[in-house]
Amino acid sequence: MPRMKHAISARSIGWLGFTALLLMLGLGLFFYRPPEGLIDPPSGAPSFDLQAILPVEVEDAAEIEQAARHAIEQRATTLVIDVATTDDTLFAGAGGPLLDSFIEAVDALPDTAPDDAQEIPVRYAFRASVEPDMPDREVEEFANRLIAVIQAQGIEERTIVQGFDWRLLKAVHAIMPEIARSYMTIETAGRDTVGRGADAPSPWLAGLDVNRFDASIPRTIRAAEAGEAGGPEEALALPPWQVIWAPFYRDLRAPSIAEAHSIGLKVVPWPVDEADVMRALIESGVDGLATTHPEAARAVLDALQ
Repeated sequence: MPRMKHAISARSIGWLGFTALLLMLGLGLFFYRPPEGLIDPPSGAPSFDLQAILPVEVEDAAEIEQAARHAIEQRATTLVIDVATTDDTLFAGAGGPLLDSFIEAVDALPDTAPDDAQEIPVRYAFRASVEPDMPDREVEEFANRLIAVIQAQGIEERTIVQGFDWRLLKAVHAIMPEIARSYMTIETAGRDTVGRGADAPSPWLAGLDVNRFDASIPRTIRAAEAGEAGGPEEALALPPWQVIWAPFYRDLRAPSIAEAHSIGLKVVPWPVDEADVMRALIESGVDGLATTHPEAARAVLDALQ
């Protein structure tokens, strides 16, 4: 009896080829490693940024260093430090240690994170008390002094500079654009840095008028970063966590969070100290929160996981 030959149909050949292609693609993805400098984000920033606000005024260096230790024990990912200045010297808080000495002391603290926690070096958010009545030259000089400390400590990739006076952020952007910038805003009866509906631009927004952008803070931040280039709805072509909007938490609404995300901004409200408010903001989609009670925020985050 003659042996039968098994023919393979054209359709079967097509499926075999398609399967082989998927296999090759899978192997390629398995062995692929992104080139250096393209890992997202390059600074090792967390997916959710728990920012611990350290004391603004302290009795001595030990007090603010103890607050930093407590924050790190609660797995805070960023320490928010008010930068005080005397002449040409920068300090970590009023009455605190020299800023560079503080950074060295914090970076020398032992790792207290659990073994299964993501290993992310603590970041620094330097908040400066720059006011609109300060001449532009002094703002630029302050920015240069702060950046000199950041460079000397080698922490450029894990630093945020933030402030209400956007001229400081403009100066930082011009001097060293790779340093992240956090645009702070507040709109209360006692203090308003935005100026919605005002006859003149707010003196806090580095010459920008929020009302030119349909009273949208995210779009005004986009203009501060990109100038007039591109359309008002165009997303910023920047690495994640490079540009942050830090609103007073009571001013924040869900549509503004969505709009900020569409433009490429991260949203980190402040100061969020009550557990129920923390939970509501996290569920609304914020990317982080700044608090004076990192232990409360850690408990909320752990409960939501």
